This record gives sequence, C-alpha cells and structure tokens, in this order.
Amino acid sequence: MHNAVYPLKQEWQDIPRPDHKGKEKVVTFLGRLTMQKGPEYFVEAANMVLHRTRNVRFCMAGSGDMMDQMIYLAAERGIADRFHFPGFMRGKQVYEAFADSDVYVMPSVSEPFGISPLEAMQCGVPSIISKQSGCAEILDKCIKTDYWDINAMADAMYDDEIQAMILNEGYISLLTEQEPYSDFSDRTKIIYEYVTKQEITSIKPSGSITKQPFVIYCSGSDERDSDINAKSRSDVNILAVVNPKTRQILLVNTPRDYYLPLAFNGELDKLTHAGMYGVQESMAVLDNLYGTKTSYYGRINFWGLIDIVDALGGIDVYSDFAFTTDAGDVRGYGYNEYSYTEGWNHMNGIEALTFSRERYSFSDGDNQRGKNQMKVIQAIIEKATSPSVLANYQDLLKAVSDNFITNISYDQISSLVQMMQKNGASWNIQTMSATQGSGDTMQPCYSAYGELLYVMPPDYDSVNRIREVIDQVMNGEEIVLPAE
Repeated sequence: MHNAVYPLKQEWQDIPRPDHKGKEKVVTFLGRLTMQKGPEYFVEAANMVLHRTRNVRFCMAGSGDMMDQMIYLAAERGIADRFHFPGFMRGKQVYEAFADSDVYVMPSVSEPFGISPLEAMQCGVPSIISKQSGCAEILDKCIKTDYWDINAMADAMYDDEIQAMILNEGYISLLTEQEPYSDFSDRTKIIYEYVTKQEITSIKPSGSITKQPFVIYCSGSDERDSDINAKSRSDVNILAVVNPKTRQILLVNTPRDYYLPLAFNGELDKLTHAGMYGVQESMAVLDNLYGTKTSYYGRINFWGLIDIVDALGGIDVYSDFAFTTDAGDVRGYGYNEYSYTEGWNHMNGIEALTFSRERYSFSDGDNQRGKNQMKVIQAIIEKATSPSVLANYQDLLKAVSDNFITNISYDQISSLVQMMQKNGASWNIQTMSATQGSGDTMQPCYSAYGELLYVMPPDYDSVNRIREVIDQVMNGEEIVLPAE
C-alpha cells in the first residue's frame, strides 16, 4: 500500500504554464526546511549548476528551523541573487509554484514516502528525487540519485537516462580529468551553444604604470579552439612583478596542479581550476599565496602565442635539453614533429607553442614545462622591447587582438612604450618557480565535487623564497636570487 494524490481540481488544472524557452529556467524545492528534507543539498547543487550557467533561478518554498540557515548558505555561496524564499505555501499556491517550474527537486535525506513529486508530476513537471525517499520505490519516470551524489548528472548521461545536459564549456576539461569521464568529449557533441558576456570588475591600479611597481598575471589557456575566454581553466599561471623605475622584472611560475585554497570560499583545489570562476579568482589565489596585489592580467590561448611570436619575426630561446615533440591536437598542424637542441633555438610561433607545452620529455615534467614557458615569455619581452618593435607596437597589438585579452588600457600600453623609447636601457629579467612539496598527490578537489585528482602539494619554503625576491623588486632593490 502506498500514498497517493487526489485528482486536481479543474481550476488548478487550468493554471497556465509559462513558456521559459530562451528565458531563465526555474528549479523548485517545496517542503519543510528541516534536516530530514535535505535543503542544504539543494543549495549546494544549485551552486554547482550556477557555476555552469547563470540562466537559472531557484525557488525554495516552505518554512522550518533551517530557513535562516539556508538563506545564509545561499549568501555565503554568492548565489543569493538567484534564490527566492517565498515561505510556506498551501492550496492553489503550491500548484502555481509547480506550474511555474521547469524541474522539481526533492533531495530528502530520509523520507517515509514523499507526496510532493507526485503533485509536481500532476502539473507535468519533471522531478529529481533522492533514492532515500519512499516514493522512489514506485516512481520510474523520474531521475533518482543519492542525495549526496554530485556526479550523478554525468553518470545519468552516460547511462542514457538523459539525452542532454547544460554545461559550461569550461567544465568539460574538468570532467575529462576524471577517469570515468576521460572520453566525455568523444562520446558527446554540442547541439546548441549559448554565449554569455560578463563584464569583469575593473581593478584600480595603485599608481602610474610607468612610475610605480606593479604585478601582471599572465594566464595561458590550453584551449584548442580559437575562442579566448576569461572564465575557463588556466594552464599557465605566471606572475610578472615589474618595477619600471629599476627596469627589473621577476617572472614567477606556479604549477597548474598546485593544491591551494580558492579565494572565494577557502576550499582546496588545483590552481588551474580557479580560472573557471574567472580570471580574477586566479589572481586572488596567487595573491594569497605570495602576498602580492595584482593589478593587471593578460590571457592568451594557442593562437595568440603563435600570432605574437610570428608578428615579432620569431624569438630566440635557450633550451636546457635536446628533445623532440609534436603539435599534437593543434588544429592545422597535425602531428608534425619539432626538434630542439640544447642551447639557443630560433623559434617561430608553432615552435614556441610546442616548446611551451611539452612536459613528457623531462624527468621534472610540469616544473620544466613551467620554466620553458617563462623562457618563452622572457624572449617575447626582450624582443618586444627592442627599438624596432617598439616603433611599430600597434601592428603587434593588432596581430594578437583576437586571441588575447587584458585589462591594461591602450593609453597605459602607449605610456609604457613611450617610456621605454625615451630611456632605451635594457631590462633585467629573472625567473623563479614554486616547487613540489611533500604529501599525498591524490586529493579531493572542490571543482570536481570532492573527486580525488592528481595535485601538487606546495613547497612553502620555495614560496617564501619567492616572496622575498618579490619584495626586492617592489621595494626597488636589485634582484638577488637565492642559491638553489
């Protein structure tokens, strides 16, 4: 014997369902706000959804002893603007809420039966319910998950329980990091793309870019397409600490797998994942690590690096090792091989890119790759600040405009160029890298919903040495690198 629902009154059947096509979707929780009903799992799930798309609103209808706690939790997660708490509902109000919903969710921790999914289905609303609810025994036309299961949506897709899902493009690479979903890109196809634009909050510089020291975050995106996005994984994470008066630059590389707390919530994750929450989140994570205050960023992808090196007429880079690699999945270059000798190498755009990407040829893997990336950046800076290039810097900016984003204004770039043309002296460019510390290299990552992923434990001794040299540059002292 099971519970059931009465047939709907005609006036409730006639409640119109709004057409949300092309508009914000509505996901609803309706019930007592108590521990038994699992409201905190609804908020956490909503937070995950909103990391993928902001085109959703969440309605948490009901009252109970956890209501204030849920309001605070939504605010703490930074999603209060997407949440509505209408309070207790009864009678027709319940069915009006269902009729206005695209999905109903019942994440109950313990539920003897659970009538509300049946009421939602009466209104033609698809439901997601926890396996721990009593009604899960009889309902087969709904999605069922454990209330704690955060990868259930991807699993449901693999098992043909669902045919499509909404996913932020930046999260595809996160899924493919996990062994069960390594073939996700091969097993799925994009059927519709919706592009959103979000203006990044400007950062007010602390002083004149030609007179005061400043920090630039150099971000590299390992994306294969031609788009450059301020909100996706960052595979290259280099801080350039610049003192225009002493003409010194310190390049600091931090490995992409460094296991660090995210700035916006304190949860531990890989540094590369911080980029999925915006370029400013990556900047904040690194600022917390090194005690810096980063004012500017520059973000470049595959094509931008190729364009800038080719526009410079090539660069000269010193390689610590002789090795051969290929272009891999860079569109248009197939798997052409490129060889580098130990010593100086003149490189065009694709050669500089493959040099920067390679890690498997080195025993030190990611650490050597980071050093090579800084060598390329150093070579670009040295070539770009030469008198012949400075005289035509506008051509260089035009060459990379489609594959490079920055918050440094055109006027600021012009001021820097004019300063360098006037002074004419060379720059002292030094490099440092954070290294791997001790500890378990398989750790739960926030952006992977707690899945164990490979990470690199920080070596805080190396971090502290970097902090000391950063202070030297910012204070106008001559750079003295510590003995390795």
